[in-house]
Amino acid sequence: MADDIDDLLDEVENKYVEKKKAVTDSRSRAAKPVRRCYPVYLGGSVHQPGQGTSLSQRACDRLRCTACDFKVCMFNNFKWASDTNYLFLRNNAPDFDKLKAKLSPSKGSRAYCCQCCWRTVKDLVQLNDPELKWVCGKH
Repeated sequence: MADDIDDLLDEVENKYVEKKKAVTDSRSRAAKPVRRCYPVYLGGSVHQPGQGTSLSQRACDRLRCTACDFKVCMFNNFKWASDTNYLFLRNNAPDFDKLKAKLSPSKGSRAYCCQCCWRTVKDLVQLNDPELKWVCGKH
């Protein structure tokens, strides 16, 4: 009988420990701050990618398009051909092997695209083009 009581107490203690661990884990996940770029920058291949701030101007490497809901792809040292179009991107993004048909080498440039928009950037610029529905997707 004493063994049965000990087993029962062990079972209750294990459930309590598991529940306490689950609560602690959920709190630690919730406590992590959401880090987004502000302002959001695009930049050429010479500009460091990462989380951009007004003090640390970096080209955001976690862009997401709110129009097509796709991750924005970046290709260093490439530029988009002038005849690139929406239908081409819709059918081929994000597959680089398919996209390279409209990409040409361009030292210092970075080609950006999602499934609905594209840009070639050489200088560090703040993302403020109303045609681009790109936002920082959290770092």
